Amino acid sequence: MLEQVVWKRIEKYGKEEIAIYAHADHDGICSSVALNYLFGDIEPEFSKSFKPKAFPEFKDKKLLNLCDLELSENQIGYLLSQGMEIINFDHHDIKEGKTQKLPLP
Repeated sequence: MLEQVVWKRIEKYGKEEIAIYAHADHDGICSSVALNYLFGDIEPEFSKSFKPKAFPEFKDKKLLNLCDLELSENQIGYLLSQGMEIINFDHHDIKEGKTQKLPLP
């Protein structure tokens, strides 16, 4: 059921509108490779830090896929305010606050 909701979100966007941002460790890299396989040839951005203080510019991107990263509530709030949708493909806790949980059908 949840995977249907995620796929509906993903299918709204063209490949050029999708960004992948991942932690540069073994699970972040593996996750980004798996997403790249699903979406096509999308060059992921990597962070050396699990909790990056800054992130790259995601110009013209509409969907951000996080892999093994913990952004702050302010960072997530900023990205949401820019009209970006965020999917957290991760095994860590998801920040609450300004984030929204996916509605189940």
